[in-house]
Amino acid sequence: MPNSAEYMDAIRWLEQYIDNAIDKRLRDLGIPRLLIPGVVQSVTTSNGNTFANVFLNGSTTAATNIPVNPDIAANVTANTPVWVMCVNFNNLDMFVLARKLA
Repeated sequence: MPNSAEYMDAIRWLEQYIDNAIDKRLRDLGIPRLLIPGVVQSVTTSNGNTFANVFLNGSTTAATNIPVNPDIAANVTANTPVWVMCVNFNNLDMFVLARKLA
């Protein structure tokens, strides 16, 4: 008879399988992710607005001049893990939404 640890392993595997299947289907449909994890490369301020260059999904090339949420702008510096939101699911219109808890 399986013990509780084996049940938990099976549940974790099933949850990961479902997540992967949903993610694959959304990609097949051409629907990008809403939130993308990233790490800030640098921050600039212009006319009172804060913009960040962010390495998205571990990329070695930073996406540039992404507007930063004014509520967190004072707490965003280089090497800060953040969540970047794709406005209207459009990868060309991004916004640094929040700091990511590491």
